[in-house]
Amino acid sequence: METTTFLPRIALFIRDGEILGQLEEILRDHYSSLLVVTEREKLREIDSPIIVITDSIEEVALLKDLPPIDGTEILVIARDDDEELLSATFETGATDYLAYPFAPAEVVTKTEKYLMPFRDE
Repeated sequence: METTTFLPRIALFIRDGEILGQLEEILRDHYSSLLVVTEREKLREIDSPIIVITDSIEEVALLKDLPPIDGTEILVIARDDDEELLSATFETGATDYLAYPFAPAEVVTKTEKYLMPFRDE
């Protein structure tokens, strides 16, 4: 019987080096297919990422229109106490947000929420 290995495709499009380092450390403990992308156009080269995590709400609309990103879950990093940004996150078309400063368990839980439909049963 042939088994398929699920490799999550998570792209980190984060400009803040400190935030990127923290998030990468949390996610690398759980996922092997983690990509750090520094230029929006480089996202075109990824084979249909499942999740894109960004720290720029301004990028969300641009990311949503970028093949193969269209249809991908986009999570925005937002300070937990910034109600205006949290509201704008959903208005721009983002799927969800990750509260900063990060609680590692919450990052993994939210990531799993969007990866689960793609896992082999």
